[in-house]
Amino acid sequence: MFDVTKYTNPAINRKVRWLIYPSIKECYNMRMLNVFPELLFLAPIAALLIRAATASFFILAGITHWKYSDNTSDNTVGKIFAAMETAVAIALAVGFYTQIAALIAACVIVAWFFMKDMRPLPMSTMLLLLVTSFSLILTGSGPISFDLPL
Repeated sequence: MFDVTKYTNPAINRKVRWLIYPSIKECYNMRMLNVFPELLFLAPIAALLIRAATASFFILAGITHWKYSDNTSDNTVGKIFAAMETAVAIALAVGFYTQIAALIAACVIVAWFFMKDMRPLPMSTMLLLLVTSFSLILTGSGPISFDLPL
């Protein structure tokens, strides 16, 4: 970054510094401009969209585990995962106990990290699902749900 003090006279430095660097007081009281202010009415729907996206990926994971689980006793873990993923997907899609469902979803995703043969999705998608699950834990369910609003 360009340092004004190295190249200018100290008497001129005070004048030049305020031209290059804005005052903190001036910036602090300015209102933040929004690029698309007409889209701010969609802010309450953000949690609903996050919930729907997370539920859709858990539906995909549940279907994948149901499809590839055999009727043998060796694959009972796969059936347990399929049942948990389906239950989490339904709870998130409907909006029933969303924060608890998101907490269970985060636990399932962490289990996916350690069980390589149980991964239904790529690692990057699992990281995004973990972030969306934590987001739902913190923000709640959003509109169109059976949860009480925060």
